[in-house]
Order: sequence, then C-alpha cells, then structure tokens
Amino acid sequence: ASVAADVNKRLLAQLFAAIIHGNASHVSKWLSEGGRDEINSVKLTCNNWDLDRSPLALAAEHCQYDIVGRLLKARADPNPPGPKAMRTGLPLLLAATASLQGQPPPPEQGPEEASEEKPSDAEQDRGRKSRLRVLRERERTAEEALAELGGRSAGEQWLVVKALLDARADPNQRTWLGLTVTEHVVATGNAEMINMLEQHTMVRELE
Repeated sequence: ASVAADVNKRLLAQLFAAIIHGNASHVSKWLSEGGRDEINSVKLTCNNWDLDRSPLALAAEHCQYDIVGRLLKARADPNPPGPKAMRTGLPLLLAATASLQGQPPPPEQGPEEASEEKPSDAEQDRGRKSRLRVLRERERTAEEALAELGGRSAGEQWLVVKALLDARADPNQRTWLGLTVTEHVVATGNAEMINMLEQHTMVRELE
C-alpha cells in the first residue's frame, strides 16, 4: 500500500509540474490513462503550493490555455461544488485574478441605454436582439486578443477566461467570503476582466 501511495504521489507531482509548465502532451497522456475518471476528484499539491487544486483550477490559475481546453473537453467541471472548492479552487476566479504581465486596454463603451419611454413588447424584443448582436460582434478572436492585450501572457489569460465562460463557468458563484467571482475581480481593478465578465452576464441574460 505504501509503495502504491508513493507511486501515486509521484504521478500527481508529475502532473502538477506538467500543468504549470504547459506540457499539454503529458496532460493528454494522463487523461488517456485513466485521468478522465478522476478529473474532478484528484487534488494537486506540491510543497504547499496551490493547495488542493483540481487539474482545471491549476491550469486556469497559470493561464495554460491549451491544457484548460483539453481538460474542459474531458468534462472537467468549471463550477466545482463544495466549501473547499469555494475557498481555494474556483477555476474562473483563479484565471480572472491571475497576476500576469501586460496591461489590458480600457473597456469599450457599452450599448446605449434605452429611452425613459416604455417600449412596446415588439420593440423590447428587437432591442434585446440588437444588443445581443452587438455584444457578440465585439467578441475578439484568439489572435486579436493576443495582439491587443499586451503580449502572450495577458492574451492567454483572456483566452482561458473566455474558454471557462463558454463552458458555463458561473461569474456569480460565491466563494467562502460570500462574494461572487465578479465581485472578487472588481476588487482587483482589472478593467478588461471586469468588462468581460459583465458582458458575458449580459449576453446570458439576453439569451
């Protein structure tokens, strides 16, 4: 039993290192060799770093876009339940608050507010569809994000957050402090991330 535990500990340490260093092929190998079965239960710890992170949470925290995509495709949960996840391991929170080089640009102006006169139901529906179209047209491609957000690191952070949001990560999920992910991000003052989360919430509400 002790030998098996040591082997498992070594394998998890290798997975930890592969994720933080961006070794996507190692992660794919782990998934193909049974990792899919424990993708949402295994917790990664290495010398008290990143305590109890799931593979997805660790990859999100280090903004490893390729690995995040592979883990999501393998059905990693972007909204892990439970008090421990709320305390240490919400992937969206870890990605959106990651400390990276590169300053994002100020957010674009949002759509104009509706007039005070109450519109008809048909006008409201047309307005909803128009706002949704505008928001979707403002979504950037991966190449545009990398070019606009100050280099590879900040661009990959944007891509990771977008991948999590597209996988239905919830910006309104609360941490153990009682704050939502969005409220934590607002506290960082990162205008790009704040705008991204708020825009995503607007799209979901309009759909």
